[in-house]
Amino acid sequence: MAFLSNIVRQMRRSPEVIPLVAIVSAGCVMGISALVRISVVHPEISFDRHSNPHPFLKHDADSNKCFKVFAVVDYGKKINENPPKY
Repeated sequence: MAFLSNIVRQMRRSPEVIPLVAIVSAGCVMGISALVRISVVHPEISFDRHSNPHPFLKHDADSNKCFKVFAVVDYGKKINENPPKY
């Protein structure tokens, strides 16, 4: 509680600290809420190491799932032989 009383004392002494404290605390709240949302909504994230020590092996067992890491594009084939006339 000494930490919070120190912050309140600084805000009373100099009111220009209030927006700084508000912005930093809002950023912390948004960061924590983003982590909570990602951990609740997305099922591919696993925080339990005891029941599933190797979660990446789950994707190898399902052969009907296709995970695309990146797209390979051959830009040599994309060159148009006849450019448009403007």
